[in-house]
Amino acid sequence: MQRKIPGMTKSRYQRGSIRVKSGTVYGEWRGEPKDCKRPHLSVQLGQADDLNARGRKLTKNEWRDLLRPHIERYYETLRAPAEVNVGMTVADFIAQVYLPAHEPGWAKTSKAALCSNLRVQVLNPLGKLALSAVQKNTIVQRLNEMRAQGKTKSTIKTTKWLLHSIFEEAIDNDLMDKTPVRRIRLTNIPDCEETRPLTEDEVRRLFASTEGLARLAWRTMIGCGLRPGEVAALRRNDVGETLRVDEALELGEFGPTKTRKVRFVPIPATLRAELEARLREIAPGAKALVFTLPSGEPMTRDFMYQHIQQAARAAAGIPDLKLRMARTTFATLLSGDIKDLQGLMGHANPEMTLKHYKKAINSRQAAAVEELDERLTRPALKVISGGRK
Repeated sequence: MQRKIPGMTKSRYQRGSIRVKSGTVYGEWRGEPKDCKRPHLSVQLGQADDLNARGRKLTKNEWRDLLRPHIERYYETLRAPAEVNVGMTVADFIAQVYLPAHEPGWAKTSKAALCSNLRVQVLNPLGKLALSAVQKNTIVQRLNEMRAQGKTKSTIKTTKWLLHSIFEEAIDNDLMDKTPVRRIRLTNIPDCEETRPLTEDEVRRLFASTEGLARLAWRTMIGCGLRPGEVAALRRNDVGETLRVDEALELGEFGPTKTRKVRFVPIPATLRAELEARLREIAPGAKALVFTLPSGEPMTRDFMYQHIQQAARAAAGIPDLKLRMARTTFATLLSGDIKDLQGLMGHANPEMTLKHYKKAINSRQAAAVEELDERLTRPALKVISGGRK
């Protein structure tokens, strides 16, 4: 019988499960039902090669012992409402209740941005306020301040989403009757500048002006729609009949992709030949990285910025070139069904693909208009001319 956590009505709860992926050990468990769903929670515990005090690899039970405190902290956030200080501040509630319950479920690629927004846009101006003292006009005033400071629409929307999530959690803990972030509409806020796709001519110049690993990285990102972190995490056994994308390197750590999905992307014949040539150059072993630093270490964000992005800007003559343009370019230039594109990019729905990645192309629009005009007017012109074309 496991010990009872103070404030909980049950004395037993899950032990959790241990999963090893690409040498990294993760602890996972199912959270308590919320809105008819049981959230899937996961934390990184260490590396499979880590040793215990006896100099041996940790057993599964030892990994579970490391997971136990994480599960206990999670259940601690579900303690009886009477144990929660009703007069607690926004900062205390976020630190003691909100983050332990929500942060484990955030993707690593999103966690840094969300925590930064939480610290700068929420905690700094609102953290000292009593949770119960926050009213709708408090939230409206904060969002208007951000608008006056020239914050982008995406930053303001993220802040609003965080505030909504925070106060929904407060309601779930019986600390508030209703959320102050209700019926608030964001109007007259300029859209932030979207990531533009490269034109076909720019792509050709980019490929022609780069070489070596830099060129191969651009070829892989644009030709297969991979994110920079996914390219950095490609291994020998990911390159086959298709390109398996199941891992990403973010902030110096390997983990699941942003959407936590495994996808398989067809490899163009010319790119396959270049990748196979690269495989002959790297170290043996199924887990050997395809893209590395000259020292053989995994590529860092600074290296990709300096030696892949900045160097290509000057070489190709594209002053605003950015790594994230590659994925938008793939989505925009690829022809075919939107569902196929959605699957290739690993999105949950086609709306995400259309809204954020696939852009309009003027030449393609003009060609479509001309084709429509020809279909509509050609029969009429044929009748007018007496059957002559």
